[in-house]
Amino acid sequence: MSLPQQYYLEHMFKNTGYRANWLPDRPLRIGDIGKLEDGLFTLYTTLEQQQIPHTVRESNSDLDLDYSSKNSVSIETDVAMGNALNVAPTASVNGKVVISFNDSNGVVFQMTGAKKNVIENLADVENAVLSRFKSGSWPKDWVVISELVITDHATIIISTSSNNRIELGCDAQIGFAQSKLADPKLNLKLVSERGSSTKIFGANNLTPFYQVKGVYEPFLRNPQFRKRADITDQLDASELMDLKFDMREFVN
Repeated sequence: MSLPQQYYLEHMFKNTGYRANWLPDRPLRIGDIGKLEDGLFTLYTTLEQQQIPHTVRESNSDLDLDYSSKNSVSIETDVAMGNALNVAPTASVNGKVVISFNDSNGVVFQMTGAKKNVIENLADVENAVLSRFKSGSWPKDWVVISELVITDHATIIISTSSNNRIELGCDAQIGFAQSKLADPKLNLKLVSERGSSTKIFGANNLTPFYQVKGVYEPFLRNPQFRKRADITDQLDASELMDLKFDMREFVN
């Protein structure tokens, strides 16, 4: 069985296309330069420290994301007590959430108020990096954080046992949806669990996802600055994907 963080990093990359930050409160910034070690980004320096100018653009709207492992997770909510008492829709009532995992591993990830930051002058950064690489002053295994997702609130549950069942108590609003588990006002609390999991409830100001770009040297071609991505059977790896998400990154 894989470690929770190892499964989570690989699973989220495969299903969202983004690298997951673990733990998700590790401070990352656009323009950070580092290496991918054990599947994690290790900070070495920054574009500012390397005197490579860059500008950042932030998305205008807030993004909510509700992701659960396909066909392996079910989420049920219950606020029947409040409805039976016929209290006002805005009143806070006790409720519960039951999350069931059918497979040996599974993920529930929900976030609210997320924004994406990207490098705006990526062409300038690319030219500077490739120039330094050709001169021997840029290590090939250095990568640059080119995109970063920052979220107001997030709830993350990583199950590492089959047939796991988690019951959570909450301060629910009547009619609250299961897609709002990231809301810290729910004040989620673990009541019981049959199995094992790693849990983060309603955490604030996280950086859960990022993308990196690094130097790729194709055979008999000029070096290129590309996204570090996975390889699928449908894509020509030599043309489209470089510096793949490699499970050997987890090996010390």
